[in-house]
Amino acid sequence: MLKIGLTGSIGMGKSTTSDMFKQQGVPIFDADAMVHTLYQKGYQGYEMVASICPDATKGDAVDRQILSAFVQENPHALTAIEKQLHPLIRNIEKEFFAQSLKNGAKYIIFDIPLLYEMKSNTDMDKVIVITTTPEIQRERVMQRAGMTDKKFKFLLSKQIPDVEKRTRADYIVDTSDGLDAAQLQVNEIIKILDQLSVK
Repeated sequence: MLKIGLTGSIGMGKSTTSDMFKQQGVPIFDADAMVHTLYQKGYQGYEMVASICPDATKGDAVDRQILSAFVQENPHALTAIEKQLHPLIRNIEKEFFAQSLKNGAKYIIFDIPLLYEMKSNTDMDKVIVITTTPEIQRERVMQRAGMTDKKFKFLLSKQIPDVEKRTRADYIVDTSDGLDAAQLQVNEIIKILDQLSVK
């Protein structure tokens, strides 16, 4: 069974594109959704964040706005969180893969925002990179609640540049021209993956 990585920098349209694959029946492992789950009270991620940034864990889930502001001022904290969080996600990935294999899936897409940064691309058979222009990227990101220019720059500093991701990709989906154009690109990639999975 093929393992396909799907990634893209912030604001590129990765989540929307991932949903396009999902709507056509492709099994999707959503790493960011797993983080949301792990950040719920009672899960390991919540307790881990509580030990590093208690102010972010005063409710039933990690307050990601508070945590984000904290790691901007304390970069070492992000490293500490990732060191503990990534192995948890990897374990869930393995369980998802085993279950999908049991269900007869021919390939799985692993939607991982920091695929290259975590070096998870080495575990993948192919990688899809979602991209757009810097102007559209900035416009999308700055519309997010709580986003500031400082925060945007900080997030970009933690990600491999889009141009490098594209040079390392097997397939690219450019979301610059809207949903219909992106959907056509997704359809073409699915055709290719369907052919690869039967070889």
